[in-house]
Amino acid sequence: MKSFLPDQPEDPAVKRIIEALEKQQRRIDGMKRFIESTKATDFANLQSQTERTQYVHDHKAMKRKGGSPPKDFTAIEMFVDLQRAVDDEKYTEALPLYFALKKMLGYFND
Repeated sequence: MKSFLPDQPEDPAVKRIIEALEKQQRRIDGMKRFIESTKATDFANLQSQTERTQYVHDHKAMKRKGGSPPKDFTAIEMFVDLQRAVDDEKYTEALPLYFALKKMLGYFND
């Protein structure tokens, strides 16, 4: 005989929706924990994970104009944007920032 639990839905579609909402809530909780445990100093001296281009001639390695800001400046700006998005409860905007920052810091397990 099958037991009946009133809080357990029978419909598989409802179960999938509940699981998706629980997963989303775990992600939000993870973002909040990440913001609380990470400081701007954690982003200091970030290095790119790719190897620098090896030039044969010295003059090609010199940049004259253009370029991009250092990676740690970009990471701190992204971190501030993540904090603002979570505070404003814009989680769809915060999620890509969260994953990019975790990748920059070397957290690959989530």
